Amino acid sequence: MNGIASATAWALIHFLWQGTLVGFATGGVLAMLKRRRTAVRYAVAVGALSIMAALPFITALRLAPVQIETLHEVSAVSASVVAPPGSAGVSPASAVSQTFGASLLPWILRLWLAGVALLAMYHLGGWSLARRLSRYGQPVSAAATALAQDLRDRLGIRRWVTLLESSTVSVPMVIGWLRPMVLIPASVLAGLSPAQLEAILA
Repeated sequence: MNGIASATAWALIHFLWQGTLVGFATGGVLAMLKRRRTAVRYAVAVGALSIMAALPFITALRLAPVQIETLHEVSAVSASVVAPPGSAGVSPASAVSQTFGASLLPWILRLWLAGVALLAMYHLGGWSLARRLSRYGQPVSAAATALAQDLRDRLGIRRWVTLLESSTVSVPMVIGWLRPMVLIPASVLAGLSPAQLEAILA
């Protein structure tokens, strides 16, 4: 295991307490900002997530030189263990104690990568399902489209938001970010008054 991989594994281990501290600190700040504007609390939460995303990289960069030097020392210790009898070197027990922790790092990194891969597959499946839901949507009536356009203008939303009627969803939902769309269940849309539809879209 090279120094970069070893530093990455240690950065993940350190992130356990680093992320916990950031989480508790963010919770305390949000509790103090309970009566402040939602935008302020949202900015604090996004800032905390950004710090959490940056911490492993910063920690790995700081640990990389140390881990590279440590790996050289461990290699020297291992060489002294297998040296011929009577040569100078450390005891096998000391060598085992120094290399045991390093031997766990590859497994920590592999488990983390496996977890990342599984979560990526899970979210990819959710994204695929959302895309399928959007394909089955049908355009709503002209009156509903005009209502959505008027509401978008009044709310100051510059991006176009597509309004679709769908028989595959049971509750109204928003799908997409770059090209957002609102899916309204066909059964719900048929029984709503214009005022109720406006409230749901808002």
